[in-house]
Parts: sequence; structure tokens; C-alpha cells
Amino acid sequence: MWDAESRLRLRIYCTERDRIHGRPTARVLMELARSTGLAGATLYRGLEGFGRSGVQRSWRYFETESALPLIVEFVDEESVIRRYLNALDHLSFQGFLTIERVEQITWSGPR
Repeated sequence: MWDAESRLRLRIYCTERDRIHGRPTARVLMELARSTGLAGATLYRGLEGFGRSGVQRSWRYFETESALPLIVEFVDEESVIRRYLNALDHLSFQGFLTIERVEQITWSGPR
């Protein structure tokens, strides 16, 4: 049996080089997710990308400090995502994120 529920997906884009109060941004975002009660989080590491600056980041080019693109993704109830965003605002986070309404589908086995 399939169960479907409306949720929000929050994606936050950053790089390995980004910092919040001197700590890696992705680590801070993941810790904040746990402390604000999000159901789960996934951190994706990109192989290549570029942003508004036009600077291409890639694992193929030697850099003294890696700056590969990262995406931190969460799917949860809207109220939980909004609570997370409020907490993120208190960290003075500056960055790019997206929010999409998604349908969360869970397979609960045959009945």
C-alpha cells in the first residue's frame, strides 16, 4: 500500500569552502537540522558546478582548498521546515536555497 503526504523540500546550496562563524556551513546546517527536529537530512557533494560568480568549481582542477558544490536537502512538514528557516535566520546565514512542495510517498507493504 502506498501512502502519500504533502511535504516541503528545502535545498540549500553552498560550497565546501563556505563557513558560518568559522565552521563548515554544511556541518552547521546538518547540526541545526537535528536540533530543530527535522526528520532527516542528506548532504550531496557535487562533482562540478558554477554559480552567479561564473567561477567553475570542479574536482578535476587542482585547488589548495576544495570548493566543490554542496547541496543540503531536507523533506518534512511545512511547519518543521519553517521552524528550521527561522533558526537559520538567527545564524545570519547568507546563501541560496529553494523550497518546493513535494509529495512524500511511503510504501507500507501489501495489506
